[in-house]
Amino acid sequence: MPASKQIPGSLPLTATFLAAAFFLASCLSATLVCLLFPSTLHALGISVIVAYMLLGLFVSIALGLYVALSVKRKVVDPIRAIIERAREFSMGKEAAAITHEAGGLIEELSESFQEMDEAARRRIFREECSRRELQGLFDIVPCYISVQDRNFRIVISNRLFQRDFGKDYRRHCYEIYKNRDSLCPNCSVAKTFEDGQVHSNEEEVITRDGRTLSLIVYSAPITDEKGDVIAVMEMSTNITEVKRLQSELEAEQRKVEQLFNRVPCYISVHDR
Repeated sequence: MPASKQIPGSLPLTATFLAAAFFLASCLSATLVCLLFPSTLHALGISVIVAYMLLGLFVSIALGLYVALSVKRKVVDPIRAIIERAREFSMGKEAAAITHEAGGLIEELSESFQEMDEAARRRIFREECSRRELQGLFDIVPCYISVQDRNFRIVISNRLFQRDFGKDYRRHCYEIYKNRDSLCPNCSVAKTFEDGQVHSNEEEVITRDGRTLSLIVYSAPITDEKGDVIAVMEMSTNITEVKRLQSELEAEQRKVEQLFNRVPCYISVHDR
């Protein structure tokens, strides 16, 4: 059970202990007076002594409750608020500022936690802004970008990649690109995992709607603090249209050459 849940149950025990201690002290003091001064017992009488003890019991209970409630208000409640605030902060929730009385260690503790909370939230806000900015740039880049782990599974991809190849991160890259069941030959990602260098290659891949695309693929290593390659970023540029225009140009050139050679007359080209 959390400590903050145990506090309400411990307050009655604390008050009872303090009341018993005060009452025991009053009884001992009355007994000590009667033993040291026997004439006092005869002078006051049993009823006065009993009334004194009852008054001591009432005062003891009152003092015990007062001390317990004071400790709860000045110590327990602020600490419980700090515990609850820390729990809410760990879950990313917003909460009101911690209220406390001025002075003492509780004020210093509350202010320290508030400063830590504000500093952490400022840092989280800056990191979130940077992450969103990076994600925005990641998504608007006009090429396919993906990150693959050592099992050749795609763990991160940009919006263009997800549009044409999907977002099924359970599949391997060679399944997504070429419907293969094994690693592609001359794989640039495998080479980068092996030597930690940047590699490039030209590949033909199949999109999820059945189109065949020609890509120039670049693979770059992602390393940890020790310099070990833990993942590879793959950046692919679609050159399908360029390849199509190149094929059409070569066909036109062949056609012109055939016509040039089949014309039934002499044709020559002269320089200056």
